[in-house]
Amino acid sequence: MNDAEDEYDEDADESDQAIRNGTVVAWVDWDSGGPGGGSGRVAAYELNGKFYVSHDAGVDRYNTFEAAVRGGWIWETDVTTELWVADKYMEAHRVVSEGRRRRK
Repeated sequence: MNDAEDEYDEDADESDQAIRNGTVVAWVDWDSGGPGGGSGRVAAYELNGKFYVSHDAGVDRYNTFEAAVRGGWIWETDVTTELWVADKYMEAHRVVSEGRRRRK
């Protein structure tokens, strides 16, 4: 196995650990409403001070909750059906969401 494969396996294992053993800190359910348009859940987990966002294309790692929210689009949109954020992160989520609205 080459170094790239070793690194990939370690990243995949880390992501799996985050989903199995991490704490869910936020999620958003969405539904486009159109035929074949899709629906799903994007969830953010915290494990060992890192944040992992699970979505239909895989799992991404972030160093901060705010980066995870931005990267995972964990905010209300016109296709959001439900949004939940752990109390501990409500203020940080509010700041990121308001910043996003101001940039529109």
